[in-house]
Amino acid sequence: MPTKAVAFRTISVLVSILQVPPLAKMAETARSSKAKKRSPLKTKKTLSEILKGLEQERLTLSGEAGGLGQMTLTSSELAVRTASAPFNDPSADAVLRTSDNVEFRVFRWFLKAISPLFDDMFALPQPPGSTSTSPILMSEPSSVLEVLLRLYYPFPEMPTFSSFCDAKPVLAAAHKLQLTRIEPILNDAALPYISKDPLRAYGFALRHGMEDLARLAAREFLTVTDFSVRKSDELEGLSVGAYRRLLIYRQSCIDQIEKDADLLWGRRPGQSGNTWTWYSCPTCVHHQLDCGCRSGLSSSTRVCESDCGTAGWFFDYTQRVKHSLRVTPSVAVVNDPAFISDSLAKAYQNCQSSCRRLAYEHMQRYTGELAGDLEICISKVRESLLRFASATNAGCILVGAVGNTVTM
Repeated sequence: MPTKAVAFRTISVLVSILQVPPLAKMAETARSSKAKKRSPLKTKKTLSEILKGLEQERLTLSGEAGGLGQMTLTSSELAVRTASAPFNDPSADAVLRTSDNVEFRVFRWFLKAISPLFDDMFALPQPPGSTSTSPILMSEPSSVLEVLLRLYYPFPEMPTFSSFCDAKPVLAAAHKLQLTRIEPILNDAALPYISKDPLRAYGFALRHGMEDLARLAAREFLTVTDFSVRKSDELEGLSVGAYRRLLIYRQSCIDQIEKDADLLWGRRPGQSGNTWTWYSCPTCVHHQLDCGCRSGLSSSTRVCESDCGTAGWFFDYTQRVKHSLRVTPSVAVVNDPAFISDSLAKAYQNCQSSCRRLAYEHMQRYTGELAGDLEICISKVRESLLRFASATNAGCILVGAVGNTVTM
């Protein structure tokens, strides 16, 4: 049996060969044990543990211990691949290498035309030894960069997203690279998921200083009826002040709708000077004796100039819409299928005259006009209230403005 000195020497040789820091610490522990004059039995046990640890380290390094399998390669160890057409042109004078080592070969004039960021980059002096085709390292993966570049190429493919999480990296990359032309396209593609959780999209937009997306999210926030806040990373950096300004914007839209009530709910002239059926119908409206609607004209061309009243089914529709707009100041309320279908059902059931025949056609035109006027009304608040602060002020936070009875 080898002596303790020989054993320690053997351990030192093994440690120097493997060069594993934890093993050096084990050997040092064993040496301290010798200094404390432990019993030979305890020393042998310690040596056994050390040898067992050496074997475990060897198995771990070879990928065989505990079924660990193959070790994962880092992005720098992945093989460099070339993107698919049209980004594989060998005559291109610029190469964009993504974070997952995919190279996009494009022309400099193309990159300079679509992004001021690339235009400024190519104007800078190049590092010594670099060539025109030296890869430009991008922090985005190939899945994101391909979506952005394809939107600029001939016959662009409109992007589709499966969720807001899917859209986030593309939206952020387009903003960072200053691809201003396609940002509205990407916003529209992400709109279905922004509508589902506008507060989350609002927080994401503020974090990245994306003004247009913040405006879009704020507009979609007008349709929210459930104010419970769901947990998400995008809301972690949203200040109380920013959320308060969003609520003030919503209330300002409600106030503006009340202010423009005469414009929205006043009597609207019908097509070709004729009144709407809910004003002229001889069955649903009690007309005065001298009203033009009592003339011998056909019901489709009758004109009510005496303000004889409104058909009950249409009055119910306007009251329901007005009430909902006081809570949800959105154009979506005007086009709510539930409101429209209920009103048309009443018109069809209770009228045997013009409302029964014309209500559907007239409501289509009327709701379109009302939605347009309501959009103009809400836009007055949007343009004056939703302004971005300086980029140095907490990463672009929406602020209020004097002029909408709201002073921040």
